[in-house]
Amino acid sequence: MFRKLIRRLPLFIIVIAIGFCSCDGRKSKNDLFKASVAEFNDSIDPIQITTFYPESYREHLKDTVLSNGYSVSIKTIVDMTDSISNTYRANKTTTVKDVFRKKSSQVIVKKNDKIIFDKIIDFNFYYDNGEIPKEHLKNTLCNSVEVNQELSTGDSLYLTTDIVSVTPELYTHYFFNLKIDTNGSYTLNRWRAYENKIKHART
Repeated sequence: MFRKLIRRLPLFIIVIAIGFCSCDGRKSKNDLFKASVAEFNDSIDPIQITTFYPESYREHLKDTVLSNGYSVSIKTIVDMTDSISNTYRANKTTTVKDVFRKKSSQVIVKKNDKIIFDKIIDFNFYYDNGEIPKEHLKNTLCNSVEVNQELSTGDSLYLTTDIVSVTPELYTHYFFNLKIDTNGSYTLNRWRAYENKIKHART
């Protein structure tokens, strides 16, 4: 593509020169310049820039042992077969395509060395607990699962989780507290949300 652009540069320079030198009184030099630039832009092939997040397979394992008898193992993997694509116009000739690979986390919680909680935290987990409408599942990414050691000081364990809803002009982050008691029973409560706008998106 860049080779084509280089080959067209002499033509562009000639067009600009003509635009400045051949004003016949009916159009201003500024009008001719704008027309020349528009003609040059129309001659450029559209560009699509595609970026994958993450670029390759990843797997992360984190073990945490707390003083109140809880131990937590969180294994997060990237699904290379499932993703969300977000495409928008950066300018007149460039389209940006962001491809976000989906992730899931297996969370195993033990209390005094006994397994009390063993679940996969993915978009289905949030849907089953009433936090994601079914029509939004295809646009939702699970971002992270972390032990909240500050809150996990009593008889309950707290995990902080978050998901991201993706649209062409907006990323919305939702944060949750996952509370697990000594019997493995749990509650999921959303406590924060914020939005990131894509400033250069075009409708």
